[in-house]
Amino acid sequence: ASRPEAVAGLCELCARGVEAAVDKYESTDEEFGEDAELALANAMLVLTHLLSAGPAAAEDSEQPPPSPLAAELWKAPGAGGAAGGEGPPPLGERIADAAMRALFLDGFTVDVEAPKDDQEEGEEPKEGEVESVDKPAAGKGPPKQGKAPLWSEGVGPEGHGEGKVDDEMRENRRLGLQLLAALICGGAPSSPPGGADDDDEAGDSKKKDGGGAGSKAAAAIAWGEEQTRPLLVDSRPLAYLCDPNHAVPRREELLYSLLSVVLGYAPHGSVPYGSYFSGNQEESFVQLCLQVLGLLLQDSTDASTGAVTAWLTWRPQEELGRVAALTSGPHVFRQLLAGITSEREVEFMVTGVVTLLGTVSEERSTYLPKSMRVPPFLSELLVLVFHLVACSSFVE
Repeated sequence: ASRPEAVAGLCELCARGVEAAVDKYESTDEEFGEDAELALANAMLVLTHLLSAGPAAAEDSEQPPPSPLAAELWKAPGAGGAAGGEGPPPLGERIADAAMRALFLDGFTVDVEAPKDDQEEGEEPKEGEVESVDKPAAGKGPPKQGKAPLWSEGVGPEGHGEGKVDDEMRENRRLGLQLLAALICGGAPSSPPGGADDDDEAGDSKKKDGGGAGSKAAAAIAWGEEQTRPLLVDSRPLAYLCDPNHAVPRREELLYSLLSVVLGYAPHGSVPYGSYFSGNQEESFVQLCLQVLGLLLQDSTDASTGAVTAWLTWRPQEELGRVAALTSGPHVFRQLLAGITSEREVEFMVTGVVTLLGTVSEERSTYLPKSMRVPPFLSELLVLVFHLVACSSFVE
């Protein structure tokens, strides 16, 4: 905090390393070697630690504290800046673009198939092959043309998702998601909302009020409003990622990939006690995907509406056939989510939600003691379900 310029300088060096690797292997067919992979992973890891070391969002006020590092990251260079079309974009935008591109970098986080001989250069992609909708702006490096593979099958173009990947590639994806989350959130919250003291105070208030239905409802609303605290230190990273006026690469691929990974997860496998033997690496990766999904589907204007008020006023069953208005302005990720209408994709999402939520009853009804356990990310899943109600087909 005392030397934000020096920390921003380190972030600049790491960002250059990530950009150089992505530019090189997106524009050529050179094989991604172990040394290049190690260098890129280290640059992303150091950059993540630098971004996450900043101050956390305030716990006792509605406005997060100002961050000197954030001011350096989003400072427009020169008089014209990025908005005027002159000079390079702010460092924060460059980090966001580099992280998004690294999440779909051939040989590092995805495995792109070689183009077929019968498809000429510049030819329109065939069925099952799509090009990225999001194109980087000028000066941010061209993406590799052709297919933009998704991490998993489920949501998105059919036959375009990858199958099971090795642990090394999954860990590289984890690095990219952690970098993106650190850029959006800044410092991690120092403590979760509420706690033992809050529970004790709530219990005392119930005793004083006599435990009536009206007092319980009022206490629940007051508790819900108290727990609504800002998670983001600075709203500019999320605003940049969600703004359709900015050419952020790979947004569509990222949303579809995260949804497919999360809702395609089988928590118990095919045999009893399977989750105990398979380890928690895949489970923790699914939880990280859910958390990043929750961040990307947020909006800076959400903080002005209390949590309880939002649940009471938003009735998705009354919005069928219309585009849901969960936000006051354009929001790329929410628009993409609301645009999912195919029967295949909607069935996949509904089945995934039912499967994950059904683990609660399965754990209690199993004949074998503790053969099934509830995934630790059901609270994040409920946040995703709230956003899925913006999709009319999902509600139907």
